[in-house]
Amino acid sequence: MFSPIFFISVVLSALYLVLVLYFLIGWLRLKLHEAGDSGEKQLPFVSIIIPVRNESENIQACLQSIFSQSYPKHLFEVIVIDDYSTDPTIRLAKEIAEKNLTVLNLQHYLGNPGEYIPNKKKAIALGIKNAKGELVVTTDGDCTAGPGWLRAMVEFFIHHQYKLVTGPILMKPALLPVEIFQQLDVISLSGITGATIRNGFPTMCNGANLMYAKSTFQEVEGFKGNHDVPTGDDIFLMQKINTHYENAIGYVKNREACVFTRPEKR
Repeated sequence: MFSPIFFISVVLSALYLVLVLYFLIGWLRLKLHEAGDSGEKQLPFVSIIIPVRNESENIQACLQSIFSQSYPKHLFEVIVIDDYSTDPTIRLAKEIAEKNLTVLNLQHYLGNPGEYIPNKKKAIALGIKNAKGELVVTTDGDCTAGPGWLRAMVEFFIHHQYKLVTGPILMKPALLPVEIFQQLDVISLSGITGATIRNGFPTMCNGANLMYAKSTFQEVEGFKGNHDVPTGDDIFLMQKINTHYENAIGYVKNREACVFTRPEKR
């Protein structure tokens, strides 16, 4: 006689296998996007929003990678919003001598430390309020991007006319066992994100690689309803947009569209 535990284990294993197959099929159904070569007249002006807090070790590498994009420099701006850093993040960001870089200090808008609890959503909302672009891209201060990142994201967004698109995240370097484990975790989450979006049930996205129209953000009233929740700036917004619009979410399956982050320190 088989014990109840055996039957429960078999059922759970079968359900897990079905879930894995669901994700795998979704990922395989997701078409590989090949970046084109759109002329400048077809490309919109883009605002890249980077909320940061205590990113002094990473912010200059992040900005240098963005200002090395193949996307025409006169067609994008970068807005860094410092969310109450206690390190030299603001000073280091301002050292990047680029005309289309704006550095905002959230403390100047919301009050002194102790009067306000830092909140990434409010930093992003401030950046979007000051954005000149019709498209908004968000990333993080500890991320870098290859030279084709912005063009790949924009061309995919325009071609498919989605309301929100997200792209893959990878880690580098990933050499030590603990770093490789983190890399596998990030890859699996990116795969699940793409699979669920392709299967029509978007459940995840990542604010480190996210694009939407500024007008769409305003139409769904931004983060209204969850403004004071410290996390979820990406998923809450995606869910609101997915509720308002049919087939509105896309995933850019293209290595050019990747952003890269560093493994967590041990």
